[in-house]
Amino acid sequence: MNLHVQTSSKLEGKLRIPGSKSQSVRALLVACLAKGVSTIHFLPESEDVTVALGVCRDLGAVVSKTDCHENCVRIESAGLPLQPIKDTLWTGNSGITTRFVLPILALVKDAQVMRIEAGAQMKKRPLESLLKNLTDLGCTVESSTWPLAIRGPLKGGNTTVNGLTSQFISALLLSGCHAEKDLELTVENLNERPYLDLTLDWLRTQGI
Repeated sequence: MNLHVQTSSKLEGKLRIPGSKSQSVRALLVACLAKGVSTIHFLPESEDVTVALGVCRDLGAVVSKTDCHENCVRIESAGLPLQPIKDTLWTGNSGITTRFVLPILALVKDAQVMRIEAGAQMKKRPLESLLKNLTDLGCTVESSTWPLAIRGPLKGGNTTVNGLTSQFISALLLSGCHAEKDLELTVENLNERPYLDLTLDWLRTQGI
């Protein structure tokens, strides 16, 4: 196949960059944890975002669409402690949602036992080190096999995190700011620093 491309002396116009899946999942979970109403604009269409929206609903947030912009969602939450409407959450094959939500399960009312069920692909991905971190921070891992079961509270303290994926660190940071006492993470083998910076920026914008 021959492809002929002609040069142009001028290029102009407007282009809206699609929303980030990584940013969107963070935004949805921050909105679920925050007390009040949050509006998130230009959510991309992806399995991760769809699953995260379902998790927010199951954790007790009221999720509704608005017409302020394309793919605009309104999240209304009563804040912490979370009051889930289901005790088993579905996270599909979304690694980011599954990992981010695990510590959040320890923030529900009355230290209720909460479970996560996931898709076949997700069940093959590593979670053992994150479960150990949760145990270090005061949570009880009721089941380390699927469906995973976690019981709070998230007490805080210190733990050493495997930084092979930044999602382990980000998961603990997003929930750790709500622990009963300060959280101190020692990170080994730090990878994916830009994704960790996304999480740190979210914490800063929330005043943490």
